[in-house]
Amino acid sequence: MLQSEHKNGGIQVWLTICLLMIVVSFSTTSCGRKGHYPVEIHRFEQLLFKTDEANLHHALKQHRKEYDSRLLNVMPDDELYMQELYGFVSDEQMQDVYRLTDSMYHDLSWLEFDLGRALSILHEKDSSIAPKRFYTMVTGDYSNYDRRVFCYDDDVVISIDHYILPQLQRERNYGIPNYIVNLCRKEYIVSDCIAEIVRAHTSVDEENMTMLDYMIAEGKALYTTSVAIPDVEDTILFRYTLSQLKWMKESEGSVWAWFIQNNLLFSTDWFQFHNFVDDAPKTNSFGEGSAPRTTGYIGYKIVEAYMKNTKSSISDLLPEPDSRAILQKSSYRP
Repeated sequence: MLQSEHKNGGIQVWLTICLLMIVVSFSTTSCGRKGHYPVEIHRFEQLLFKTDEANLHHALKQHRKEYDSRLLNVMPDDELYMQELYGFVSDEQMQDVYRLTDSMYHDLSWLEFDLGRALSILHEKDSSIAPKRFYTMVTGDYSNYDRRVFCYDDDVVISIDHYILPQLQRERNYGIPNYIVNLCRKEYIVSDCIAEIVRAHTSVDEENMTMLDYMIAEGKALYTTSVAIPDVEDTILFRYTLSQLKWMKESEGSVWAWFIQNNLLFSTDWFQFHNFVDDAPKTNSFGEGSAPRTTGYIGYKIVEAYMKNTKSSISDLLPEPDSRAILQKSSYRP
């Protein structure tokens, strides 16, 4: 009798432990998924290049709702559009670009996960940031080096072939400057996407934009990206080489002094300050070995100080249009 009770008791304990393990496992799984922002990337380039030309018109009409975005502007009923599209997908060079792109990025489940993780943090900080649809496409146009990601009306389009430029340069010698090619690698995609999403939610008066306005807007994008991707490396966030990052950290004070001494902060003349904004191997005003895009780095430092001093939230920061107030309240002192 005692042996039977002991045996039954042991079974009950064992069952209890198993049930607890199942509950804990379920809870852990649920917690891990809770808040993970849903991201599904629609592959426009795969639809175009995998579909037989004779069936392309039908395929576009069939998937029109899926690709209904002002950024893609799909118009299967427009004869001129279809003629241009047929020429695009039948072009041998574009077919090569697509094949190489697809060989590297055929499966983007990792990107969906990484973007979802970053956006879950970002959406928690500011619920107005809620991109609904993600697309990839290939363009074959690398003249606009800084336009790799586009965001409009909560749609995000990734020009995915821009992120094979190192391979294109090596295999086909497109003649693109190395300082650009080095910024077009896989590890930049997530931070590029998040930064562009943030820029689309930032208030800027582009017609009367001062250099300070630009600095703060870019600082907002970089700072918020660092919040959404807590483990992002500074070289990826600022798109710097290690030597450029070292120079920028060491030269922050002198760069800021240059801006003040040359009365650049409130200049609205783009030609006067584009040298501190553009992608380049260096900043001409600061000579060899300097870092480019110095306005972005210092904008980030100002915003970082502002957030620390004012205890503001991301949802307060992004729509704030007064760059002078942000600078003043930051008490920025490099």
